[in-house]
Amino acid sequence: MKIVVVGGTGTIGTAVVSLLKTDHDIITVGKTNGDYQIDIEDKASIKNLLKEIGEIDGIISTSGNGNLGSFLSQSDEDIDLAINSKLKGQMNLIRLGIHSVKKNGFIIIT
Repeated sequence: MKIVVVGGTGTIGTAVVSLLKTDHDIITVGKTNGDYQIDIEDKASIKNLLKEIGEIDGIISTSGNGNLGSFLSQSDEDIDLAINSKLKGQMNLIRLGIHSVKKNGFIIIT
């Protein structure tokens, strides 16, 4: 299978890539490293990536920014960062990625 792992250069993404790479064609995508680089908050960046790599079997996303801390300690800026990256960014991947994933393919977000 041809699988795109967005966030594939991070801590969790690296483990996912390691598990899948022996049996699948893995395309590693990061913000600054990997086979390709994208900003999941930028729809044009995602569109360009998907156009370049063509049809795929699946997308796995382990990407997104957010500050760690208790809910009560999060500032408005911390919440905005998480919403724009982890929520909106991953929704961008789903909304745009669905057109590149083969029938019976998959999109997994974390």
